[in-house]
Amino acid sequence: MVLQLRARADTGAPPGSTDYTTLVLLHGFVWHSGTFARLLPLATSYNARVILVNRPGYPDAPQYTDEECALLKDVCALSDDPTTLADRHDKLLDFMKDRAREVYDFLGGLVIVGDVTPADKAQNKGGIVVGGWSCGAAWITALLAYMETFPIDAVDLSKHLRQVILHDPGMRVLGYPTDAVPDPYNPALLPFRPADDRAADALFARWVTGYFAHGPTLDGYERRTPLARPAPTIATISAADLAAVCHAPAGDPATGADVHLFGAAVAAGVFRTVWERALAVGPRPAGGWGAAVGVRLVLCTRSAWEMPYAVDCVVRDVEAARAEGRPVRDVEVVRVDGNHFVHWDRPEEAMRGLLA
Repeated sequence: MVLQLRARADTGAPPGSTDYTTLVLLHGFVWHSGTFARLLPLATSYNARVILVNRPGYPDAPQYTDEECALLKDVCALSDDPTTLADRHDKLLDFMKDRAREVYDFLGGLVIVGDVTPADKAQNKGGIVVGGWSCGAAWITALLAYMETFPIDAVDLSKHLRQVILHDPGMRVLGYPTDAVPDPYNPALLPFRPADDRAADALFARWVTGYFAHGPTLDGYERRTPLARPAPTIATISAADLAAVCHAPAGDPATGADVHLFGAAVAAGVFRTVWERALAVGPRPAGGWGAAVGVRLVLCTRSAWEMPYAVDCVVRDVEAARAEGRPVRDVEVVRVDGNHFVHWDRPEEAMRGLLA
């Protein structure tokens, strides 16, 4: 059974506007849509209606069924031999297709209610722009991969969906391997994760919320040590704010659905399959419209190295496909000055990157 997503926060339409953009945002891992709260007061000045959505497993959101939770645990526990990996791959593709359908139905529901303006792609106005931040980008790539397989029913989403945003995704959520990366450091993962869980969580929090000084290529990307100034977001956020933007159970290795999903999906190559399907634009179903939906890939230039490397990989794939004559979706890379939490630390910069 497909869950029904719902808005956790909604600014409503800007007063008097007839061409505003409806910006729908999905959050990442553990840090839920509360991290976007500082964008809400800026909506009117950007001629936007901003809607924040929590994914399943987070507060104020539908929860996965017992069967879905059991599936995620089962596929996460499978061994890595080719037979079980293939089984895990197929099951998780179906799971991600259901997640895409949730987003598709949510966007269609906005249109049915009637608070969405027509999309004007030429003027970059109106319609719906939907984005996923960090690990939440997997929901957006799934939408791109599968949206043309869903029935139009009462809503023709092709007239309203103007663009999708991948907001600072890491390389892993797009399925890119670390095989060719010298020192693929991530303090949340073995062999780099400290044995003490509390120390590991603290180290990861400083790393993923830090500001990094990177060179122009992978060789010059700083892997490990964030700058002392600006300080990592985790060092500046208040305890009250942290409680309002994080949901620790989502990261519990024993019960967290996201932990099971992302671990299994990376191991089985599911994210790579979904991203390849999302990027390609042919052949399409009869009446296919999805090729016209472009991708805005927002890179926060001082995020941890996995984010700029993801952009490098996407650009390489797009250029290679075009050189070989394979049609691919339009991808626009937008760079913003900030870290992975730019929407919290520098909300104006974030809004410019998402909508300008």
